Amino acid sequence: MQWIKKAWAGLSKTAKWLVLGVPTATAAITAAVPVIEQTSSLWKRAEARVEIIAPESVHVGDEFPVDVRVDSVGSAKSIPAGTVEIRTDQKYIKFTPSPTLGVPAIDGSTLVPLTTKVKALKVSDEPVSLVAYYRSGDVEATSAIRKIMIIPALVMNYPHFNKSDTNRVDLSGEWNIDFGGQSGTMNIRQATNSKISGTFRLPGYKWSAGSVEGYKDGSTFRVVFVLPKSKPEQTLRVAGDFRPNPQNAYIEIVGCAYHLKKSGKRHASVGGEGVDCTKQVFFDQWEVVQVAHFNASAKFVPE
Repeated sequence: MQWIKKAWAGLSKTAKWLVLGVPTATAAITAAVPVIEQTSSLWKRAEARVEIIAPESVHVGDEFPVDVRVDSVGSAKSIPAGTVEIRTDQKYIKFTPSPTLGVPAIDGSTLVPLTTKVKALKVSDEPVSLVAYYRSGDVEATSAIRKIMIIPALVMNYPHFNKSDTNRVDLSGEWNIDFGGQSGTMNIRQATNSKISGTFRLPGYKWSAGSVEGYKDGSTFRVVFVLPKSKPEQTLRVAGDFRPNPQNAYIEIVGCAYHLKKSGKRHASVGGEGVDCTKQVFFDQWEVVQVAHFNASAKFVPE
């Protein structure tokens, strides 16, 4: 053992540190590696922030855009693919086919592609809340509440596509009309059951004004211009087809107008009214006094 003591005594301080210090430091570093890795893992934790983007108000019956933005805000910038669910009161807002959307992997931020239709179903007395809930594995985030007012539909002053009813044409509005060379106007409203009501004005005609009653069926237009009471009773019956032209933003009705006078005559056949104004048409218990071409046109609002 004496030789070991003599050898140790002869070593320099550097040599002694290499013998004792290096193994000790190596062991300490080796023991610290898992702790460092764990700390690094915690430091690189993925986190997300979600924002829901929507208008402040929408009209009932309208479809409207809802966008969701997801940002990676943790030190781990990349987040695997996940989902986002938009939560709301479904009595007022409908998502078709689903309020849940797929979100691709995020590296920084992404605007979630909208693959669903959003429609306002009912007028709200209070703002309706929307919240976006995002999840990707263990990463979860909830947006701030976005409030939307659902207000009554716009009252159209022109014929238009009724968005709340499978895009059918609504003939409501003011029309310029021509009745056998007499020009005037017609202001009508179409009810949800396709009944037509309104008024007409023909300043240069024998009957300068009156009411309009009738219906719309498919692309056909059938109304009566109600005339002042007389004996025998008289009326103007209008039959035609409407033709929307969205590209040029107008719509027209082309047909025939029949001046009828009440009678006791009955007819076995009627004929095709509104198709060819030169062909004879019969109406039970009415006599055809005069036939004229009828044309009407109006501005058309396609959206």
